[in-house]
Amino acid sequence: MSLDPDSSPHKKEILGEAVAALVSAFVSIELAPGAEGTVTAASEAIAAVNPQEDREEGASARNQNDGVQTAAVGFEEKFKYRRPMYACLKFWHEKPFYMGQFKALEDFALSKVDSATEAPLLLQFLSLLINDAIFLLDEGIALLAQMKQKEAERADNGGRLESQQAEALYQHTALLTRHHVNLGSDTICALGRLVSVASKLTTHPVLCDRIACMLNYFLQRLVGPKRRDLTVRDKSAYDFRPDFLVQEICQMYTVLGLQSEQCASESAEAFRLAVVNDARSYSSDLLHEASKVLERVRATPELVASFDRVSQAIVDDEKRVAEEEIPVDDVPEDFLDPLMGSLMEDPVELPSSKTIIDRKTIHRHLLKLDPLFTGQCLFLATPLILSTGNL
Repeated sequence: MSLDPDSSPHKKEILGEAVAALVSAFVSIELAPGAEGTVTAASEAIAAVNPQEDREEGASARNQNDGVQTAAVGFEEKFKYRRPMYACLKFWHEKPFYMGQFKALEDFALSKVDSATEAPLLLQFLSLLINDAIFLLDEGIALLAQMKQKEAERADNGGRLESQQAEALYQHTALLTRHHVNLGSDTICALGRLVSVASKLTTHPVLCDRIACMLNYFLQRLVGPKRRDLTVRDKSAYDFRPDFLVQEICQMYTVLGLQSEQCASESAEAFRLAVVNDARSYSSDLLHEASKVLERVRATPELVASFDRVSQAIVDDEKRVAEEEIPVDDVPEDFLDPLMGSLMEDPVELPSSKTIIDRKTIHRHLLKLDPLFTGQCLFLATPLILSTGNL
């Protein structure tokens, strides 16, 4: 069967289900054993992309998803299923029918995120991609810095390390570096494709801060003062393409930070403010350095112009925030989130402990989207849901 939908309603229905089924399979493999929520999320998502599906067909789809095995996977195993999944995302990208399926998944996730006890399927998928992009590229960058030091030691010793064991470890670390950088780069590309069609969900409070901090951090490592730590002798040996990564990251800044048909003005502003509020990595100098890289590598004129516009918008927001900002030292402790230490935007009182905490912190805890949070961190005596009747 052709993978391009035609006028056949049956083919469109099957291909529509395939999108949700493949995403649910990816999420199921990634999650630890016993994560039953994925099956429920997958069934609901398939119904979302095929709203006219009858009960018998829906039951069949759910039975198929019940057969998906959930298992914690090792790093090496990720290559076996990530490549096909990323290839599907590349094939689907910018094809109207498939983009429509993802928009349906996004709309469904947005309708459920504030009332669900489990993260909707596309929200789980986005969160996993963000987590893995951070882990893989961060590890890859750290390994590149190690390899630069080892390359210098080898050069001083005539092209080989002193012992056979040290040389074997060097070769093994080189291979590990290439794997992390390669898969990390592919994950960034996959995330960029998904962000371009699900910008509203990406800029929801539950994800917005995380992706803004991720983009800032990688931009800092790639164009910031420590970028020289990554100047290995042969970048191609590690499949390290910093210029390409900078372009992919800058593209996400433009998609999320500029108003467009895909991204409403309030969503774009929320993302820009999240960028500015990231005290660990953000500085306007990074945006300027990134612009210089885009010009140096001859990025498309559209990307250069769009990134210059979003950079200026971010700098303007930074100035406005600086004028309106109240120093944290002057803020009463009751106004600060007890876990994050940041000024609460939407404070909520937990029903059992009576602790006041920011709603987006509760989102990240309840929907299990962030490895930062554990099951005990909110001092809960009873389960919570995000509906107004419980919070």
